[in-house]
Amino acid sequence: MRHNWIRLSVAVVLVLLLVAGGVVYYLRRPVPIRDILSHPDRYSGRIVSVRGVVTDSYGLMGVAGYRLRDETGELWVVSDKGAPPEGTRKTVRGEVVQMFKGLGWNLVVLYEGAPHASGKANPTPEHAPLPHQQ
Repeated sequence: MRHNWIRLSVAVVLVLLLVAGGVVYYLRRPVPIRDILSHPDRYSGRIVSVRGVVTDSYGLMGVAGYRLRDETGELWVVSDKGAPPEGTRKTVRGEVVQMFKGLGWNLVVLYEGAPHASGKANPTPEHAPLPHQQ
């Protein structure tokens, strides 16, 4: 009888770990760059991951700016982690910031590393799922 209880407990713990791992993966999976550029108002202020290839890379005094391209589009990344070499395949996690909107322009960047000047520890709102999660 006691062995059955132990087996059941181990099975429950394993299932809970698998479910938790799946949830973490789902929430941290890369967002297509096209989704961010198509819906900048929805993503602005949120923490997301994107994956792509570095196409341009510039660095100066510990701050880097580089373009990251995936199959769907291209996005500027500002980072305090240095400038990766061009051609590097990279996954970046950071805050989406809509820098400028108007006159037919829409400049959206991803801040990697230190929190954006908003100073929010976790700027991702708790309501409304991101468009790619619907």
